Amino acid sequence: MFFGVVGIGQAGNNLADDFAKINYPAIAINFSSSDLNSLEHVPNKLTLVGSEGVGKQRSRAMELMENNWESTIEFIKQKFNQPSIEIILVAFSTGGGTGSGISPFIIELLQEQMPDKIICACPILPDHSEMVGSQINTQEALEDLSQLNICTLPLDNQSVIKMANERVPKNILFKEINSTFVEFISKIDSYTTKNSKNGVVDKRDIAQLFSTKGIMVISETNIADISDFKLDNNHFIDKIQESWKKSIFAPVQYEQIMRAGVIFDGDESLLKYLRYENLFDTFKHSPIELYEGYYSDDKGKVITILSGLDWIYNRIKSIDEIIEKGKERINTVEVSAYKSKNTNKVALFESITKSNTTVIPKKRSVSEMINKYKR
Repeated sequence: MFFGVVGIGQAGNNLADDFAKINYPAIAINFSSSDLNSLEHVPNKLTLVGSEGVGKQRSRAMELMENNWESTIEFIKQKFNQPSIEIILVAFSTGGGTGSGISPFIIELLQEQMPDKIICACPILPDHSEMVGSQINTQEALEDLSQLNICTLPLDNQSVIKMANERVPKNILFKEINSTFVEFISKIDSYTTKNSKNGVVDKRDIAQLFSTKGIMVISETNIADISDFKLDNNHFIDKIQESWKKSIFAPVQYEQIMRAGVIFDGDESLLKYLRYENLFDTFKHSPIELYEGYYSDDKGKVITILSGLDWIYNRIKSIDEIIEKGKERINTVEVSAYKSKNTNKVALFESITKSNTTVIPKKRSVSEMINKYKR
């Protein structure tokens, strides 16, 4: 397999379990042994020492990592050392304690310790109904992630609820996001091994997309849907662009896009309606690189991979507003300390035009890193 998955904390563990179900290399890491014992498919589990869970306390999780970081990194390196695994997805919830607290630190450490691998963050964001404490944890975790040179795929519970236009039970919500994301990754992976006379998206192309600093969004649309099918360019473009808005990921910011991948699978006669000069006109600038693959096994499916997008400022702003409304119920100082830290459109990604791929930061001691993430 081209991808490997590290699940941290309960939500990350469950996503790793879904990947393991279809035989992807996956490992689960948690302070809670009971959470790990509930997994059905992940063969490789690491129980962190020092506490049976951290009770949604990010700072507590990070404190405990002083006695766990070596075993954690060694565990990941041992399980994912094979050359066939080139991209490691680190999945975790931003609203809890374990995943939210230690994942950014582990990601940064993996970048240093495993420079031959592409490390990607897969944070799972809470919906608007989650408690204020979860929203604060999310603000802190996203602030930490925004400072890393990394590709981030922000899975968003609120986006799925918005698409459903109704209150979705937690179990169904989580299942929908997990199954859709697993399907996206497995499909992309499968196309890297397929042949086509019209051009393929190979592993090097996918590696470039997943090593691009910034936000990534993946979507799929059926452009040959008979129910509303129209043979014109605008129909095709509109359907693909609409799929970017109705996804399991945080809403797209349209300021910039660095790279894009397009996988078309269908009747070759439909290709004449796929006009790239119009496809990316919703962005201020077109991508600097486009990777295209054309296949004919399906009726008319298009998978798009948008890479190097701007940081999710608008989504963070919505979280900030929820925290503001909850000031009366929690410590005001605690809330204001993390208000709007990365909602301003500052030049978090200004270097992206100079260096389009992930830049490995200068090595620092682990103690320096740990202190950086302590609050």
